[in-house]
Amino acid sequence: MTKPNKELVIDMYRTTVHIMERLELTYTEARANLASLWDQVIEDRKTAIIHRREKEDVVMLPASEFSWMLETAHLFRSPKNVKHYSRRFKK
Repeated sequence: MTKPNKELVIDMYRTTVHIMERLELTYTEARANLASLWDQVIEDRKTAIIHRREKEDVVMLPASEFSWMLETAHLFRSPKNVKHYSRRFKK
């Protein structure tokens, strides 16, 4: 597998900041190591970007992180919530 990249993820719902490592690998690499890739993504809280030849890439991430993203997106649809959380993070 390729070397992981790191990117800053700001968790506005839980008010924490953490670094989420990002793995980048080819479809062939992912397929050959699928079970261990699942374990690594879940246990290490990593995101895996799987590159496919001449097709759009795919992202694999823990289901709990995906649920959090959906919940956060839902909360931020409301301008009132955006204002509330913006004030909260300025403190």
